[in-house]
Amino acid sequence: MDDDDYEMKDFTYYSRIVMMIIYGIQLILFIVFIVVIYGVESDMSKLNDKISDSSFDLNFIFDEQKQGIETCISFFIIAFVFFLIEFIFHFGCENHRYDRPFFEKLCRDWNHLITILTFVIGQFLYIIACLII
Repeated sequence: MDDDDYEMKDFTYYSRIVMMIIYGIQLILFIVFIVVIYGVESDMSKLNDKISDSSFDLNFIFDEQKQGIETCISFFIIAFVFFLIEFIFHFGCENHRYDRPFFEKLCRDWNHLITILTFVIGQFLYIIACLII
């Protein structure tokens, strides 16, 4: 194989792949968080049933934290879907020319901006969910 046959891709090619790997790992961790949260919720309800004689109830704190984590997860999944769509547009339509100027701007000019924006939003939501936990 000659050195002339090897063509180095631009930095956005590799950065998008790294972002997709990070997003995938975080999505798996969010699924683990959901499983753990609902496991702890069932244990908390059993504990509250055993100590229901006292007026001391901490179940409302857990419910608020659970709602916050569920909200972060749902917005994370929305950001992940937008990131995935832009990821597919970038690699699937890289050499395609569009007839309409809107699609040219959306799929070519704004693609990198939307990808970075959805990635940053996803990271922010992941940090917020980790802080709540």
